[in-house]
Amino acid sequence: MQFIASDTIAHILPVDDAVRSKADKFEPRFVRGITMGIVTILLGVILLVAVAFINENNEPLIIAAAAGLLLFISAGIIFGAISAVADQVTKD
Repeated sequence: MQFIASDTIAHILPVDDAVRSKADKFEPRFVRGITMGIVTILLGVILLVAVAFINENNEPLIIAAAAGLLLFISAGIIFGAISAVADQVTKD
């Protein structure tokens, strides 16, 4: 099942056939990878905020949580990059 962006727009605006064919090739794997990346980054932010509120006086733990946040952000970027590369490799 493919994600076709032009189907939603086609009812509102006239869509050229060339635009429709490009939208038909757009696969949901890229969207899933980017979504996983964003969710991973948000989980890292939630982790950092939770640790900062729970342990207000324990600075080493907050520093460790900040390092964990950087790890979550890099994992999110890697998820998005892998999905983008996989999308380009499998495209005809």
